[in-house]
Amino acid sequence: MRLMQFFVDCPWPPVSGADIRNALLSRQEGISAYRGVGLTEPRQAMSQISIDYHPLRCFSGTNPWRNYRSELPTCLRFPQRAAYEVDQLLDEFQPTIVVLQGVAFGDILRLLKARRVPTVLDMADVESRIYQERIQSRTWFKRVLANSLGKRTLAAVKEADRELSRMADQTWVCSSIDESELRALGGASHHLIPNPIPDEKLLATSIHEDRYRNPVPLFIGHLSYFPNVAAVAEIGHGLVPALAQKEVKVRPIVAGRAPSRIIRNLASMGLIQLEADPVSCATLLTQSGYSLLPIRNGSGTRIKVLEALAAGVVVIATHKAVEGLGLIDGIHYCHAETITEMCEILCELIVSPNRALKLAERGRLFVFEHHSHVALQHKIANALQGFRTATSHP
Repeated sequence: MRLMQFFVDCPWPPVSGADIRNALLSRQEGISAYRGVGLTEPRQAMSQISIDYHPLRCFSGTNPWRNYRSELPTCLRFPQRAAYEVDQLLDEFQPTIVVLQGVAFGDILRLLKARRVPTVLDMADVESRIYQERIQSRTWFKRVLANSLGKRTLAAVKEADRELSRMADQTWVCSSIDESELRALGGASHHLIPNPIPDEKLLATSIHEDRYRNPVPLFIGHLSYFPNVAAVAEIGHGLVPALAQKEVKVRPIVAGRAPSRIIRNLASMGLIQLEADPVSCATLLTQSGYSLLPIRNGSGTRIKVLEALAAGVVVIATHKAVEGLGLIDGIHYCHAETITEMCEILCELIVSPNRALKLAERGRLFVFEHHSHVALQHKIANALQGFRTATSHP
């Protein structure tokens, strides 16, 4: 089986949750040849990447994240020469299956269907829900304006989720919640492919009580993604002063790709410690005891939660931050909806490190049992087997 995969950002080395999910297929057993096709240059020299990766030249020198359609803001606008370049890649590589990162690649999906190339639409997000949540997160004036002017756009976004999920030969989602929402739109979901533990070596990280006496929380994620930007702003402007009132003076560590101006300003104000564009977050994870996640919007991959739990980090999070993972409050993580609640829980745990230790042990066991690479390799193999069966029985 020859597999080609399209994504926006080059996922090597993997940093964001989307990177980690996208990089998973390159290690899938049973694939004889793999090629990744992205819209950005890799963060490392091409010679340092062991994967066959090809950046589309038609996006060279641009920011593809700014190239979404104004009338359909969940789908990328591809220049005319992109079709020619993609055709060349298909002719050269001759893929058995092509996997696409979400509805952003709707134009490429249509091109592939015209060529009768078997396709998988990997929907780590139900984009219409995120679009609605983005509008609802705005100030009241902008929200009212968007609601009054954007009904047609919202309808188009929902239709894109429905149409494209049905157009692909297979559509994958990462949680039962996303599966239900997509089907409620009239879309199709063929396989539930959970997210992987990003680095299983983190499962060997030492867990001991001293880790949980350290009150400095860690936040890792894509730092231009609007739910993460809002969460970090809450941490800087809300958590830090709340902890200071309890005489716990900390500067939370925030790490991730492409920090927004808001996040850089928080760092310049001394409210957070910013680790921009790290090659790896492993050291941060193994040294931290807690991750606070005041996420209010978005669906997404939730991989950073899995990564933290695998490393023995105690997660204190909103329901939205762990939605669809099946974690139980007080067993695998601590639920808190407000910064005040998060502050209270953190202060309780740093003086009760044994309780934190037990949470960490149970959280780690959960992700090992449900999100190990062995379990996911089996699920993906079963999904891809459908293409082999279809090929052998025309």
